[in-house]
Amino acid sequence: MGSFADKTARLVRLVEALGGDADAREAARLAKADQAAELVREFPDLEGHIGAQYARLARKPEAVCQAIEEQYLPDAAGGPLPASPAGQLVAAAEKLDNLVASFSIGQRPTGSRDPYGLRRAAIGLRRLAREGGLALDLRALVPTAHALLVEQGADVSAEPPLDVVDFVEERFEQLLDVPVEVVRAARAAGLHDLGAVARLAEALAGAPGTEEFAAAAAVHERAGRIAAKAEAPPRPVDRPAPRASGADALPAVHNGGSRDRRCRGRQRLPGGPRRVRHLVRLCRAVLRRGPGDGSRAGGSSEPAPAAS
Repeated sequence: MGSFADKTARLVRLVEALGGDADAREAARLAKADQAAELVREFPDLEGHIGAQYARLARKPEAVCQAIEEQYLPDAAGGPLPASPAGQLVAAAEKLDNLVASFSIGQRPTGSRDPYGLRRAAIGLRRLAREGGLALDLRALVPTAHALLVEQGADVSAEPPLDVVDFVEERFEQLLDVPVEVVRAARAAGLHDLGAVARLAEALAGAPGTEEFAAAAAVHERAGRIAAKAEAPPRPVDRPAPRASGADALPAVHNGGSRDRRCRGRQRLPGGPRRVRHLVRLCRAVLRRGPGDGSRAGGSSEPAPAAS
């Protein structure tokens, strides 16, 4: 992304973040110099190799020349790794920058389509960490690489693409000779170093069947049961229902001829609607006047009609 000068500046900064020495930084500074050569434009497969030859002609240290030549390794799942420490750092910076730049502009591999070789770059990082012993904290390096793009004014996402971490770690599920669930357990352990995730997955795969694993599993299962009981909500206390008073204490009544389903199961009184209405008025009047009032309930001088 950007010019080769921008790419070179990012590589130098990433090599510094990885702890590279002077030889590694110089190799990163000269890594893309051969891209201006007509020979590389005519034969792209010679990139890196031609740059190393130019560096030797310029009497650069052999460690610098070797790192320039190894910057694209490993170039296949089973290809050779960089043999020099400086070469490992430059190769890791190259692959990390490619991944972060592509993910930051939404260019993620989909299905079998991977025009920028991002899966190969992820596999390379994984092999550099596991087989080469290179310490790679992707959760810190990805934001650093993204910040360099933003600093150069690149049109990238506002937030660092942390899904690069998952994309790289997912390669372990296909490449490590351990069950997938073991790899996922190791990834969920919160380790930051990429090589440590692989080593933990391999250690976990060989742990079942040992006495130590059985004892740890028993302790974990017991602790889980205790924690589940501690987190359970308290059982509600059975309390007697409050006693009804006033008009709420009256039973629900309803005309025997009604077909309203909401009134099913309620008490039915004979006498039709007129008797029901009179009974309701009578009860309300008694509740308003109280039991000690000598006046007739409801303020009416007529006696209640007899039940029919």
